[in-house]
This record gives sequence, structure tokens and C-alpha cells, in this order.
Amino acid sequence: MKREITACLTLSLANAALSHGRPSASTVLNDRTAYHTHALKGGMCNQRNDPQRVLVVPGPEVVSRFSACQGRNEFGELVSDTSGSVYCNGTLIHLWNDARDHIGDSKTLVDRASNLSGSQINLILHRMLGERSFTVSEFLEEIESVFEFHRPGKELQDYENVRFPHTPPVVLGIRPQARVFRAWTKIVHHYWNNLDRTMIQNCFHEKTDGAPVQLLPGPGSPPSGTTMEATGYPRLPKEQCATSIVRLEHPFVIAGGRFREQYYWDSFFVMEGLLAANMTYLARTTLLNFMDEIRSYGFIPNGGRKYYLNRSQPPLFIHMLHAYVHNTNDTAVLHGALPLAEKELRWWSENRGITVKSPHNSAVTHFVYHYNVNADGPRPESYAEDWMTAWCDERPPTRDEESRIYSELASGAESGWDYSARWMSDPYNLPEDRIEQMRRVQIRRIIPVDLNSILYRCHALIAELYERAVDDESPYAWHHKQRHEIAASLLKAAVLDLHWDEARTGFYDFELDAHDSNSDEMRTGRIRNLWSGATFAPFWSGIWPESVRASPLRMIEAFAGMRDLLKRYEGPLPATVIKSGQQWDFPVRDLITSVSATHEPTWGLERLAALTMWVAISHFMPPFNRSIAIDIAIKALQNIPYNLSTADAFKFAKADTPQGQLGVEYDQLPAMDGENITGRELDGTTSSSWRNVMLKELAMRYMTSAFCNWNVTGKLRDDEIESIVQGNPREDAWLNHFPGAMFEKLNTWDVTRSGHGGEYEIQTGFGWTNGVAIWIAHILGTKLDNPVCPVSSPDSKLRSSARIEFVIQS
Repeated sequence: MKREITACLTLSLANAALSHGRPSASTVLNDRTAYHTHALKGGMCNQRNDPQRVLVVPGPEVVSRFSACQGRNEFGELVSDTSGSVYCNGTLIHLWNDARDHIGDSKTLVDRASNLSGSQINLILHRMLGERSFTVSEFLEEIESVFEFHRPGKELQDYENVRFPHTPPVVLGIRPQARVFRAWTKIVHHYWNNLDRTMIQNCFHEKTDGAPVQLLPGPGSPPSGTTMEATGYPRLPKEQCATSIVRLEHPFVIAGGRFREQYYWDSFFVMEGLLAANMTYLARTTLLNFMDEIRSYGFIPNGGRKYYLNRSQPPLFIHMLHAYVHNTNDTAVLHGALPLAEKELRWWSENRGITVKSPHNSAVTHFVYHYNVNADGPRPESYAEDWMTAWCDERPPTRDEESRIYSELASGAESGWDYSARWMSDPYNLPEDRIEQMRRVQIRRIIPVDLNSILYRCHALIAELYERAVDDESPYAWHHKQRHEIAASLLKAAVLDLHWDEARTGFYDFELDAHDSNSDEMRTGRIRNLWSGATFAPFWSGIWPESVRASPLRMIEAFAGMRDLLKRYEGPLPATVIKSGQQWDFPVRDLITSVSATHEPTWGLERLAALTMWVAISHFMPPFNRSIAIDIAIKALQNIPYNLSTADAFKFAKADTPQGQLGVEYDQLPAMDGENITGRELDGTTSSSWRNVMLKELAMRYMTSAFCNWNVTGKLRDDEIESIVQGNPREDAWLNHFPGAMFEKLNTWDVTRSGHGGEYEIQTGFGWTNGVAIWIAHILGTKLDNPVCPVSSPDSKLRSSARIEFVIQS
């Protein structure tokens, strides 16, 4: 069919009569060099907003394939689904991204379901292109009028949570002196009602017989309307309406903004907040959805869209399962969950595992993990950005070069850190141009310290869960427990050998040497000289070098770099200390913008302002003391043995930082404009233990930053505080509409400004920000003080160093 359509278009072009300078059929360019020339002069690489520009259709040799975009049922069988040719690859997605002229978001189109099937959409599209050519404005108008697309996210509807606890104990657990945080935490808790979703079961129209048409059956439900063939096997249903959604049977929490579906590692941080607020039902349904996805696909995709089916995200399902069971004692879920947890671990081993030689002993090898997606096309949700990275260069890419770039970019997205200098070659000497930076992504050559720490802890936690299963008389549980304890010990040895730097007293990523893909030689490599928030992941997971465990001073030195960053900047910890403009790096100060009262940041799409600190990085920082950590949150400090953490804050403040621990010297770190009055206790002005000082400091930094950002867009009055805290369900009904924005990213420079940067605009909602705030209130609420927000003009780039304690607006 595809060859016939292409031939038809080419023939139509050859015989077309010109009218007013425009052919009667759309121009098709199948030669890669010719299309590259067009793209540079008047196509996607030419950043100009010209609605009268005539679109040129890319031929099969130009359009990249994206093969992993087809739904499966609960038996792992592919279903008859042609949505991929609309949302993942083909002519429509390419022309739409070309036509939008760098305005808007690539994700918009691929999140719009249609009344039509994928086959119908493509037939209409090819008929259109065979009849006439289109300008940008004409093509965009045609999309709206012909293809029956709905608004993004129409497949989902709000979930009415009848089990919602209006004033959970976490609110009253915050000490009365922090009354502002009490009221604010309750408001944030009520924002869950804005983010809860469930799936619409039917298509968005009725067929001629008036009967509703079900969406394509997905995980957790048997194919409906099937008939038995002579073989005895049911015929799989055909797609009735095009959608990129992966159908989920149970309610879930979305992140917010453009993230309209359930996400993998976001859900870990969300679940922390749900469990802290006694919302165990939604925590359980989150797990059930992930179990359905593992059952269908063998792993948990990045998110709940078909265009995410070629990659996962940091594997935190077992962490979530352990947290849920630990909090609820609901061991009944283990009967179905443990076999699926094994299946996910097997997927990571088979698809992301690699054997590496020890840099210290060539006779020793380690089986470790890296992000390694094989992609043959751009990420559909970032189609234009990826295509431009591959094509907008001096010459057109070969197929192999194109595939390498797409694979690196998809692997970066699988890491959750999309993107960062952490994944780039020569990270301290990056070009300013973002596309040039993206061509340097080489994440598949990097063994991430946090990924291997997470998987170490997966094995340790599943061993504990099997011990719980033994109590329920599950067969073979002891055998599985011992097997995972051995696997954990092997990964622990690998992390210590590959990632630990004794001289710098820190953990760092491990970079593989260049390698011939046809060679059978074992991979070798070396430790990277780049600090990131991931350096604390082994401490969070319970991996401690013997030299650190044996010395209180060495323990202090391991956290000295964290102390230095908190003393230098007023906000939360940065993800890295490299100012690249990428959203997982240090902020580019001149481009940081303020937040207006309408919740919309003031910026231009051409100006990339960088994220300072993501919520997830706070989760890699130290937490409160619990023997079985259930989060990647404030956990590193908590795991410090008591006898190694009793030194006072004065001794901690005066301890030297090991040379090179932050990758650069202290005086080479980005400077802080104005005075940082936060973190005064880090100067040793208290007799508390250094660990307790750091715990409180980290909690206050995060909570203050999230609150002050929210308060710029919201405003909480003094006369509202007590009524909010003590309100009953009837009085609380409006709290989910309380004005104020919870931002996806926070800012190291300024606690009243959100983070920015990357491929899309700053998002609000926001699932993981809310979850971490409620979780911190749960574990450290008795230590919190009222927030201190800065005094500054919203229009000024550089703020006054004056600070005030939060002033209630009357």
C-alpha cells in the first residue's frame, strides 16, 4: 500500500500542471540530499514563521520508521492497531511538525485521539496530498477540519475519589509553629483531586447502529467482541478510533500540564505522597496498572502512550511495591506482583545489561546496567527536536548516523534526565547551540551510578518481600530470597569497584571506552569527572565503602560537597554544576524568568532558561531515619550509622572538602548574586549533630522553594490558615481550586522562581512536586519552621538580598 501511494504521488507530481506557481499535487522528495537541501533553505531547519510557505512531502527514504508503537493485549499479543502510522511515524506527524514552524509542542498532535481509525486518516491524507499542495496555514486548517481530532487527553476523565481523606494526619503532624506549612500542605494534598484520572472506555462517537464502540482492549481486559476461528483461537479486534493512549484499567495520578498520562518514575514520587496522606487505594491501583503493563509488554514503558513503548524509565516498581506493602501490610498483592517483578528484572537484564571489566583488575568483570534504547526514528512527542538534531547539519545523515542519534536521545529520555551534560562528551566544553549539544549525547556509553544503585536496591527489596511471602507460606520463597541477595551483593561489588573514587570520596558515573560493535572484546572504561545529584544514590541504597564506614571524618567528607552547594545557593541542590542550558543542569542565570500571577512564566521560546533542581534530585538527597527506605528521597543521610553521625555541626562546617569532589573547585562554581541567608546553621552555629542539621536544611530548602513559588501565583491569607487546617469535608470542597501553581522544576538561584529549560515550557500540577512535599511533611513535619520568602520585584532579573519571613496577605 505504501509503495502504491508513493508511486501515485510521484506520478501525480510528474504530470502536474502548474497553476499560479503551485503544483496540483504536493511535491514529494525521496532523495535524502535533495530533502536536506530543502529543509535547510525552507523546511524544518529554517526557523521562520511563514504561514504561506508551501510544504514538501518527504518520501520513504526520508521519513524515519518508529517500529515500537503497537498495542498488546494482556497475553502479550499484538493487536490490530494502525494508530502508529499516525502518531509514531509516517507523513502526517512529519508534515505537522514541519508546519508548526517551531511554535508549540510536538506532543500536542500525538496526544489527540480521533473519531477515525489510523487507516482512515492515512487514506484521507494521501488523497489530499495527491490532489493539491498545501501552505502551512492551509495544512493546519485541514488537520482541524478533516481528521476529526479531539483535544489532547480526551481519552481520560477525572476520577472521583470517594475515599479521599480531607484532612489526613500528615497535616496535623506538622508542628503548630509551622502553621503556614500546615495549611499549605493540606491545600497541596487537595490538588490530588485535580490530577486523578481514569480511562474512558468507549470511542468518542457512535456508529450508525447507535452502539458505543469500545477503545482498543488493552492490558487487564480480554478482547471484546472476538469470534472463535476454526483453530479455536479468538480473532483480535481491529482498531476503531485512532489513539496513542495505552489503555489502563485502574485509576491513576497524572503529572499535570502536557503530561496527561501515567508515568513510570514520576509515580514513585507520587506514591510517596499518596502513602503519606493515607491514600492507599490510589497507591494500589497505580501498582495494578504497572502490573498489567508488565504482563502485556514485559516491562513498564516510560509512560502510558504507545509512543513510549520502545523505552522504560528508572526501574522503581519494586521500590513502589515494597513501600506499599510496608505501609499497608497488604501482602495479598504479592501473589500476583512478585512474578511480574521478576519479569521486569529479567527484561532489564536481557535488554539493558552489559559486562564490563574492572578498571582495577582485568581478571574481574561485572554485569551492570545502562540505558540503551534502539530507536529507528525520532521520539514522537519530541519529533521536531529529534529530527532537527539529526538533519539540521551541513550534510544529510546516513541511516546509521540517524539511528545512532535517535537511539542516544531515546536512551537519554529513558534515564529520566533528559537532558544533561552528564550524558554528553566533553561536558565542560559544550557549545552554546542546543542542537550541537544534543549531538554530543552518548549515554549508551555511560554506566549510570544511580541506575545500578536502584537495581541493587531492587534485588535487596524483593528479597525482603519474598521473606514476607514466606510468612504467607508461598512456595520457593526462601530460594528466591537467597537468589536476590546474591544478585544484590554482586551489584554492590560492581558499584563500589566501578563508581567509587576514594580520593574524591564520592560516587561517579563510569564511562565505557569506544568500542567496535562487531568486536567480542570485553568492554573497558574509566570513572567520569562530573558531579551530579546521582552521586548520593549508592548511599541512599545502602552501599557504603569500607573506608567511609570506618571513619566519622570520612563520612563527613562524603557530604562536604553537598554542604558547600547549600551554603553557596539559597535554593535546593542543583542536578549538576554545569551551565549548559539543559533542563537537568545548572541554570543559566541571565535567562531565568519570573512567574506571573496568571501562572504563566514570562519567556520566549527561543530563550532556553535552565532548570536548577528537579524534584527527583531532592529525592536522591538525604532523609529521615527508617531502616527500610521506601523512597529515593532524602535517604542518604538517614542510612548513616549512628556512631558516624554524632559530630556537631561546627566540626562539619570546618571540615575540608576533598579536592575535585564537585568536579570543579569551589571558586569555579557559578556565583550567587546577592546574599544567601539560608543555611546559617551550616556555619556551625548550632550544637545539633551535623546529620540532623543537614536533614532539616534539605527539607526546608525544598519546602520553602515549592511554597514560595506557589505563593507568588497564589497568596494565602492569615485569616484562612486555621479554617483550612481545621475545615470539614463540606468546607474543604473548594481547596483543590485554591489559586497557586505547583511547578515541575524548582530553582537553585531563587526560591521564588521556577526552573526552566529543555524542550518544552515549564509545567504545573505537579505530581512529583506534590508527592515529595507531602512526604517531607510526613517524615520531617515536626522539624519544619515557617517558610522565609525573599523580597524582590517580579520584573527584576537581579534581586535584592533582603529577605522576610512569609508575610500573610490580608
